[in-house]
Amino acid sequence: MDEAARDVELATDKLYADAEEHLRPLHDAIIELAHALTDDDDITTVPGQAAIVLARDGAPFAALRPGAERKLEVGLRYPCGPPALPENVVVSSSDGFAATTHRLHLPTDAMDDDIRDIVPWLAAAYDQA
Repeated sequence: MDEAARDVELATDKLYADAEEHLRPLHDAIIELAHALTDDDDITTVPGQAAIVLARDGAPFAALRPGAERKLEVGLRYPCGPPALPENVVVSSSDGFAATTHRLHLPTDAMDDDIRDIVPWLAAAYDQA
């Protein structure tokens, strides 16, 4: 593991320590989905201030952090506008969270299908980066 990867791992461990550790499996699942979007090695994971940021060729497209009410906040950046979202998906403005424009809130008990359901929105953010 190189130094940058160690820095990300340490920042992630710190972010999900103690009361937030129940969100780590969701975090790891989203990171895995992001890396599955491409065969290229153009996605980097960067420790940010109180968040882990995903970037494509240096442009941030997503960020993850523990949120309120035992939920994982998934920030997504859509500089060209968000994709159409189904009515059942709760999305809010990101209020400047890690340069993202929208936030999804995943509960601790999110099922695998719930996690996979965000792939189109993650892919749209990746495509716009």
